[in-house]
Amino acid sequence: MFKYKISLSLFILSLTFFYCKQRKWSNELKYKFNSSISNNKLKFTDLLDSINFIQLDNSELKLGYPLERFHVRNGKYLIAWNESGGYGKCGLFDPKGNLIAHLTSNSDPKLAIGSISDLDLLKDTLFVLSGTKLYKINVNNNSVLEQLNFGEMFSTFRSTEYGLAMFSQMNSEYAVNMFDSRGRFMKGLINLKELPTFISDDFRHFSVFDHKSDLFYCNLSRDIYKIDYQLMNSEILISMDFGVNQLNNKTLYEYLKSAGADHEMQDKLFNKEGKFNFYSKVFNLKSLYFINFKLNKKTYYSLLNKKSQNLVSYSTIDNDTGLNFLTNKFGAIQFMEGINEALYSIAYPESIHQAILNNNNQSSIKIKSNWNAFKEILNSNGNPVVVIYYLKKF
Repeated sequence: MFKYKISLSLFILSLTFFYCKQRKWSNELKYKFNSSISNNKLKFTDLLDSINFIQLDNSELKLGYPLERFHVRNGKYLIAWNESGGYGKCGLFDPKGNLIAHLTSNSDPKLAIGSISDLDLLKDTLFVLSGTKLYKINVNNNSVLEQLNFGEMFSTFRSTEYGLAMFSQMNSEYAVNMFDSRGRFMKGLINLKELPTFISDDFRHFSVFDHKSDLFYCNLSRDIYKIDYQLMNSEILISMDFGVNQLNNKTLYEYLKSAGADHEMQDKLFNKEGKFNFYSKVFNLKSLYFINFKLNKKTYYSLLNKKSQNLVSYSTIDNDTGLNFLTNKFGAIQFMEGINEALYSIAYPESIHQAILNNNNQSSIKIKSNWNAFKEILNSNGNPVVVIYYLKKF
C-alpha cells in the first residue's frame, strides 16, 4: 500500500511536469507574416453561419449611451457605462437578455463608483476598475467584498485564477503587471519602454485582453503578445509586417517625438504619412484569429487560420447579408467580443428602427437569423441589442 501511494505520487508528479513542459514556449515566433493590404472584401456570407439578435431588457435598468465596456462571461453579458456627473454603472444580463443584477448604485455610498475604466467577472465576483481603485463585488447580494487601492492609474485589466493582470499607460512606461487577489504586486509581464508617454487620447487604446486565451495586444506595435498567467511570462505570438504601410517602433517613436505633445500635429503627421497602424481588437477564436486593425483611421480585417496558418487581409467588409444596418457608413463593424466561434457587437434600437423604415423589403436576406421574429418585438426606445455572429467551421 505504501509503495502504491509512492508510485501514484510519482505518476501525478510526472504528469504535472509533463503538463508544465508542454506549456513552455520557444523563443521563436509562432507566426510571422509579411502582409500587404489588398482591396479584397470580406464577404459576410462566406464568414458567417448565422446571426442572432437579443435585446437587453430595460424593465428595471435603462442602459446609458454609448456602452463603455461589454464582455461575455459564461454566456452572460457584463456591461458598463458612465453617466453624466461622473458615476459609473454596470449590469449583468443572462443569455436571453434578462437582467440578473444591477451592480452599482448612487444611493449606496459603498456602491457609488466613479467613472468605470473596465470591469470583469470571475465566478461570483465582479471586479470594477475606477481610477486607482478596484472594487470587488459579490454579484449574488450586491455587497462590496473589498476595495483595492493601487495608488496609480490602470486603463484595463483581467481577473484570472492566478491574480489580476493590470495594464498601465499613465506612467513613464507602458506595462502589464500581475497582482494577487489582494492587490499585492507579483511580477511585471510586459514592459514597453520604447513607447513615449505624450500620445493624444485618440491613440491611447493600447491594450486588449482575451478572457480565456490570455492574449495581450500592444496596439502601437506590429507585435501581438501572449501572456501565460499561470507561468507568468510572455512571448510574441504574432508579428505582422505591412511593409511601407507600417512604421517600426523606432520610427514610430521618432515620429511621435517630433510631434511632441501637440495633438493636432500628431493627427496631421499620421494622416499625411498614412502609416499609423494599431490593433483595435484581436479575437482568439477556436479555429482562427480574427484581427481588427486600423491604418490611417480606416478599419481593416485579417483572418489567420490556425490549422493552415494562412493569413488573409481585407480592406473592408462586404455586408451581403441583407441586413444593411449591421455596418456603418464606413463599411465597418465594431466587434466587441469574441468567444469560441462567435463574434459579438452592440446595435442601438434607434438605428435598427430607422433601417426598417428605410428598407421594408426584407426578401433579400441571405443568411440564417432570427431577424423576422425579432423585428416584431423590437422596442425602439429600449436598451441596446446584442448581435451575435456565429462563424462557419474552418
